[in-house]
Amino acid sequence: GYSMSQDADVSCVRIFHTHVPADDSNGIGGDRGFALEAWDGTAWTRLQLFPTIDNGDWFVWANESQWSMWRIVNEDTIERAWAVYTLTFMSDPACVVPIEGGKPLSSDGPDRLDVEVQKAFDRSAETVWISECSPCFAGKAYIGQVF
Repeated sequence: GYSMSQDADVSCVRIFHTHVPADDSNGIGGDRGFALEAWDGTAWTRLQLFPTIDNGDWFVWANESQWSMWRIVNEDTIERAWAVYTLTFMSDPACVVPIEGGKPLSSDGPDRLDVEVQKAFDRSAETVWISECSPCFAGKAYIGQVF
């Protein structure tokens, strides 16, 4: 397990991701939702639902909350694996000061934490975390950090 010695004051989240929704039969994409959640000490608490973040778009979310663990989780079923190129938790509302020292967490098995999950946090659009699940049923794929 992880030791959660302090809460992180996450004021902003930046994400760049791609996925194929399960209902993309018409080629225009279906629900593209994901949720931002934080650990309240006993359970994951949904802070925000983002129902329409398009593939290939950067997304920035601002907030002022203190929690010890943060993650994004797929809200809808994804037909194929979820690809997150960059995920950064920021300490300021302007979204320019990254929080350092977070330990990654994901829905993947523990053997993928050291290499695969790190790819979402290296701040490079050239590397990518691809979820282990494919398809990924609603609420089953997540990636985040413990602070």
